[in-house]
Amino acid sequence: FGYFEGFPIDTSVTPPLNPDLGASADAANNWNCLGWEIYPTGKKQIIEFYTDKYPGIPQVVTENGTDNDASRPGWVVDMIDQMGEAMAEGHNVKGYLHWSLMDNFEWERGYGQHFGLVRVEFDNVNKATNRSITEGGQVFADIIANGGVTAGMREQYGTVGNPDNIKDNTAACSDQGAE
Repeated sequence: FGYFEGFPIDTSVTPPLNPDLGASADAANNWNCLGWEIYPTGKKQIIEFYTDKYPGIPQVVTENGTDNDASRPGWVVDMIDQMGEAMAEGHNVKGYLHWSLMDNFEWERGYGQHFGLVRVEFDNVNKATNRSITEGGQVFADIIANGGVTAGMREQYGTVGNPDNIKDNTAACSDQGAE
């Protein structure tokens, strides 16, 4: 997948950032806690690519998410919005599965990586968990309730047309992997 702009050639966490990925002309570029570029326009480009390569075969978007509560609302809006644009242009997308519904154990980072729409605080000492819906989870629920991304969501959270909406996620990344 290295030929798709914004897609990591090496997706391992070591090193956290592929040096071959530079800042693209898209003003909405930012990075998740793993150092992977967030490139929403790439979602539509990949859908278009597979429609051209395999015409007539429906697509399902799977494992699409980011590891950061701060940037997740914009991520959800941008990715689903780009998928919706592709669908409106006639691309045969039948489903979308966000990664992940809840925080879970990530093989390279343990419980410190937070991919969930629902935040899970694991308390291994007391054998308990606390769960709370993240802002990204609420945005995802709103998209479902509204049958898609609305202009208000785009304005409030979207980064493709509003690069000023990109949140500084440095603090959100600083504690990851510590658990």
